[in-house]
Formats: sequence, C-alpha cells, structure tokens
Amino acid sequence: MNDYKPYVYHVHDTVTGMWYLGSKTAKGCNPENTKDYLGSPKDNAYKQVIKTRPETLVKTIVAVCQTAEDALKFEERLLRELKANKDPMSYNRNITNWKSGVGRSHSDVAKAKMSAKGKGRQQSAEHIAKRLASIIGKPRSPETKAKISAAQVGKRLGPRGPYKRSKPSMDDPQ
Repeated sequence: MNDYKPYVYHVHDTVTGMWYLGSKTAKGCNPENTKDYLGSPKDNAYKQVIKTRPETLVKTIVAVCQTAEDALKFEERLLRELKANKDPMSYNRNITNWKSGVGRSHSDVAKAKMSAKGKGRQQSAEHIAKRLASIIGKPRSPETKAKISAAQVGKRLGPRGPYKRSKPSMDDPQ
C-alpha cells in the first residue's frame, strides 16, 4: 500500500498571529504520520519559534496532492497570491520553492558552468575506494544486467582494444 501523500500546510502562531505556509514532499510523507512536522524554514525567527514554543503553533492541512511537483507548485501559487514575502505577518520571506528542483531544470548557461567545473577533476584514491566498497557484493537484477550490457555494445573494450561485437569477426586481429 502506497501511503505517500505530499501536502501543503498552514501554520498559525497563536502568540503573535503570524503564519507560515509550506509543503511536505519527502519520500513516504503523509499528513497522518507527520503531525509534529512544522516546517523547515530558512527564516530564523520561525526556526526559533519551532524550537522554543512549538505548542503555540497550530498546523492545518491545506491540500493533499498526488505528486511532489503538484504540492510545490500549489504552495508557490498560494504564496504568490497571498504576497507572503511582503506580508509583515508572514514568516515566509521567499515565494519560490528554493528547497527542491522538482519540476525545474537548469539553464544552458548554468549547465555549461557545471560542466566546465567538473572537467579534469580527479577523484582521490580514498574516494574511489569508498565508491567501490559501496557497490561490491550487491547483486544486480537481470534487468540491470541487461541495461549495462546494452550500454556497452559498440564501445571499446580497452584504451586501444577492438570494438565490442556480439560475435567475433574474421577481420579481428588475434
């Protein structure tokens, strides 16, 4: 049974009258099993309230969504409509979903910068050893093996080796 239900929620501070609007999209989230979740805001004032007096905050579920993308889009739409970043009674200072890349893509300029930064980067021997240790001994499913096999067709077997073929050719040097 899949109980994943991303949702949008509203929190009312009963002491100050201020409010916070957020969404919960984490894997396995559900309004019933995250009753104590009051948000993970960037705003330091609201963080302090969550730490010091969570009992004064009243959480209300605004909407339960089908996907994380739906929840994030709905949250952003509400924040824009309410002009939360300009409302002095709102803890929300940002009306865009800074916390997730769901439904968004990098610009070509940003992709080029990331590509340039990663080119020529050498991984340390320690890092390579840790990566190898994390996968050694884990069995691969037949589907995964088939995908790996299909991806290798037509690739060179070594730095100067012959191209991989399904059957040996008479032209291949021995």
